Amino acid sequence: MNIMSRYTARTLRKNKLRTMVTIIGIILSTAMFTGVTSIVSSLQQYIKNLEIASAGYWEGRVNGLDESELALLRKKDVVTDSSVTGLVGYSRLESTSINDKCYLEVESIDNNMKEFAGVQLSSGRMPKNSGELIVSSRLESETGIAYQVGDTVTLSLGERSLNGEVMSQQKDYFNDGEELVNLNQKTYTIVGICTSNTLEFTPTPSYLAFTTGESNILTSDLFFTVKDPRKINKTIRSMVKNDLHRDWDNVLEGSDFEVHKDLLRFSGVDGSDSYQTVLVAMASFLILIIMIASVTLIYNAFSISINERTKQFGLLKSVGATKRQIRHSVYFEAFSLCAIGIPIGVCGGLVGIGITLHFVGNLMTEFMSGEYDQKLTLSVYPFTIVIAVVVAIITVLISALIPARRAIKMTAIASLRESRDVRIRSNKIRSGFLVRKLFGFEGTLANKNIKRNRKKYRMTIFSLVISVFLFVSSSAFNMYIASSLQYENDNVVGDISALLNDKEAFAKTDVDGIKKQFSSLEKVDEVGYSKEAMAAFVIIDKKDLDPDFYKWASADERKDEMVGFHVKNAGDKVVLTVNLEFVDDASYQKYLETNHLDVSKYMDTKQLAPLVWDSSMSINQNSQVQSFTILRGGYTPKEIYCINQLDGYAIYDMATIAGGMDLKDMSFTFAKETDTDGEEEETDVLPEKKAVTKQALSTGVHMDVTKNSIPYALNRLNQWNQALTITLPYSAFAKCFPKMAENDTTQYVIQAKNYKAAYENLQKYLRDTDVVESNSIVDVSSNRESIDASRALIQVVNNFAYGFIVLISLIVTANVFNTISTNIQLRRKEFAMLKSVGMTKKGFDRMMNYECLLYGLKGLLYGLPLSFLASYGLRNMLADAIKQKVLIPWGAVAIVVFGVFLVVFVSMLYSMRKIRKENPIDALKNDSI
Repeated sequence: MNIMSRYTARTLRKNKLRTMVTIIGIILSTAMFTGVTSIVSSLQQYIKNLEIASAGYWEGRVNGLDESELALLRKKDVVTDSSVTGLVGYSRLESTSINDKCYLEVESIDNNMKEFAGVQLSSGRMPKNSGELIVSSRLESETGIAYQVGDTVTLSLGERSLNGEVMSQQKDYFNDGEELVNLNQKTYTIVGICTSNTLEFTPTPSYLAFTTGESNILTSDLFFTVKDPRKINKTIRSMVKNDLHRDWDNVLEGSDFEVHKDLLRFSGVDGSDSYQTVLVAMASFLILIIMIASVTLIYNAFSISINERTKQFGLLKSVGATKRQIRHSVYFEAFSLCAIGIPIGVCGGLVGIGITLHFVGNLMTEFMSGEYDQKLTLSVYPFTIVIAVVVAIITVLISALIPARRAIKMTAIASLRESRDVRIRSNKIRSGFLVRKLFGFEGTLANKNIKRNRKKYRMTIFSLVISVFLFVSSSAFNMYIASSLQYENDNVVGDISALLNDKEAFAKTDVDGIKKQFSSLEKVDEVGYSKEAMAAFVIIDKKDLDPDFYKWASADERKDEMVGFHVKNAGDKVVLTVNLEFVDDASYQKYLETNHLDVSKYMDTKQLAPLVWDSSMSINQNSQVQSFTILRGGYTPKEIYCINQLDGYAIYDMATIAGGMDLKDMSFTFAKETDTDGEEEETDVLPEKKAVTKQALSTGVHMDVTKNSIPYALNRLNQWNQALTITLPYSAFAKCFPKMAENDTTQYVIQAKNYKAAYENLQKYLRDTDVVESNSIVDVSSNRESIDASRALIQVVNNFAYGFIVLISLIVTANVFNTISTNIQLRRKEFAMLKSVGMTKKGFDRMMNYECLLYGLKGLLYGLPLSFLASYGLRNMLADAIKQKVLIPWGAVAIVVFGVFLVVFVSMLYSMRKIRKENPIDALKNDSI
């Protein structure tokens, strides 16, 4: 170690406080860089593992191979590993009504196919011989055909044939003319149940079952990996053209071959996809923010260090030190601090992310993994550490570069004078009357000192501004992300919903009977139901519409979409589509009571008083989601029109009806049902009296979806069709709208604390009972599971965001503390001189209070507007997904206002406490801290 290095090391040891704060800054910065790179690599590995679990780790697939072709491809040098599935045959599933999946497809797999193609067991074991079988869990969940481990099943297996031509596995099912040929019976023992496999989601009309060791194979599919995944497309093309001698122009991706694009994308080797770009952009954005905060802290530390050593550099230059030696001294200081801070930061970042993932990994797993047992854990690769270390070193070098260049350029005389940072201009250091009045002579002195040391003052203000900006903008970013994730599920109130076909489900039991049976299920707390009109509308004066909505809806570019705004002879009126919903009386009455609404008024079926839900959303040309209020000032419609259901006629959709309306002659075009095949539908024009039911409405109440929850029997509002939603009690359905064209389904909504158990019980009931046949079930879904998954993701985002905010806050707090405390230390001579001429402790306090107040106010004055601009910019960035109002994190603003003054005053108190203990004579003698 040369003399300049030893000198620099001694300076670092003497200035322990500043050295420690700088090292802490480097540690925090490196920890955050490591955190960002490691969380990106961990997330990428998790998604890759999830894809492997669901679809396997194969990279390419070639279908429809015979034995010789299969042997040829497996021997190719480019193939590193492979596995084979062989088609044994198809067995028809007679009891399923799902037309596009009507076969059980038996495949023979080899020993490593479990891992190679993502065949995961939910119970039992893998088959060991050709007499054992595992079946997909989708078979039971979608068809009700339930096999148990240990069952014996005999299948008639054959080939699919259409007009005498054998069909491949990937061909869709043809209901007319398709048959199974060359049938053979085969008896199997069920030894396991496997989870849904992505092979079932390819265009195949079958549910999968797997055996092994079968010798009679119809055709085989080869799954394989290659030496260079980046050339997978070229490899498959060569196989198909040169080895199999197939006409490439007639080969179809998905039928004849397939590339595992998701796995390649998640592995980072598919350059054609934007996935990797998004990950890199996200990581780069976070690293840039961290660098801004870190450079501010570390630059200030080096700048202050070099400022206080200016006279020392001058002395060294006067005795022959070269620019190279001065530069070496500064960079030796930088690398010495890096040598201590970066290793600790890397370890701290890995430990921090590891602990974080330990606690949030289960939430992430619940959100994304589904039935696959994959956990989000820390995955560290050498390149993640290298990137973090390199970025940290660059950050420190950038921080040291500017002050180093300044120290090198200064002449020895200028360095010895130490006058570079003090510029006195009489017209620039005058203090105003208000400062003198409030803070006296001491405040005036402090004000003059700040003005003559503008660089140090601006450095402190800049640190505070960066602190405020980063804290508030990070909080705003968190608010926008959480708001966007929550937006989709805001209006969902039911835990479980079941949409049933009336004609089948009610053949034996009425709606209340179904509700009663659902209510009797274990773990079900409450059940409600609702029914919707097929086509309903209201006619409203333009003046009763919200001006913003009218301007949007009546625009020329939406003429084909908002046809109700362009009906004939409308004058000042428009036609609005209505979602007319009838809610079962018990649920409706309970809702009215809970929300303190007049039950006698809103349950009355003689004078219908509606609840009007006024909220609409749309997606504009820039893919932004916009929200509108449709009606002005709480107005509710006075009458409603419902299209009738007439024997021998089928009605068109509401858009077609509104598009042909004439308000002077309200006749309607109906499609006339015919029994003739192949002929176009005939139409009849029917008068208003026959075509519609017109029902008067008394004054209802305008419901605000942002303040009022909807009746849970509705499950959720449809806000995407620019229509009003009007709710009435179910008893009004038959009494007031007997001819109304009704939707042929009824929606049942279940409330259950233990919704998972209730959902399983409901599904079992629907499969087992003879009240509801399988083809009566239109849709059954667990709403709460989806909501909980979104909440889990929000929690994960919150955890990472708040962790990021805390670390950023630590960096900027250290920055402010270091800047203020060191600047105070550099003014020791000044304070000693003031003591020597009689300034009292009270005078010092008044002077420091003024400086603290000025620092805090200036930091907030510049930092808060920049933060608000950042919040506006974030809102515009996210507007591609959803258009939201500008969100201001007022809680974060309150914290930062308090925090700025707290940090400033604590820094001042700490520094002044040390200075007060010093003897003024000693301070005047010393040239260094």
